[in-house]
Amino acid sequence: MNRARKEKRTQFWTALAKDWLLCVWLSFLGWLWEMLFMLFAYKKFADRGFLSLPICPIYGITIMLAFYLFGTPHRGRYALKRIKPAFWRYALYLIFAFLLPTIAELIVGLFYYEVYGVRLWNYSNRPLNLFGYVSLPISLAWAVALTLFMRIFFLPMRNFFQSAKTKPAVIIASILFVAALTDFIYNLCLLILG
Repeated sequence: MNRARKEKRTQFWTALAKDWLLCVWLSFLGWLWEMLFMLFAYKKFADRGFLSLPICPIYGITIMLAFYLFGTPHRGRYALKRIKPAFWRYALYLIFAFLLPTIAELIVGLFYYEVYGVRLWNYSNRPLNLFGYVSLPISLAWAVALTLFMRIFFLPMRNFFQSAKTKPAVIIASILFVAALTDFIYNLCLLILG
């Protein structure tokens, strides 16, 4: 029994390490999206991330939270997976996909502004905004994008990362965790001291 528990714990941490790799990948894709958006929309190169690494963790963490809390729109998780017909499951998923990023943007935006005086983004010029941190049209766009992403791309990506060889995946995940944490602490210190 003790051996079975140890093996189960090892499987849990291995899956978590591989999900962390996916989270970093999604954070990189979010950073890339931000960079390309600024380049095409405003014709300027602007690093929109808080960290020095080319990642925007709000993307990866929000997507992984959506998966852990709600699953995917076609499969669902917890009570969501029992909702029939599928139309209602997708509709409810869309609502959750609206709320989660909106709440994440509001909390992160308010936190950085109130604690450090830094505005990571500003939607003040967008219609139906709340303190410039969230905007109804943008939140609706993210809800649709997140729902479609989770339906089409998420599971193949997750399966790819979960199929990675365990030892290299855990080593790389550990290195990336230390790098991201160090980067976060470094940039936090710059905010506090400077």
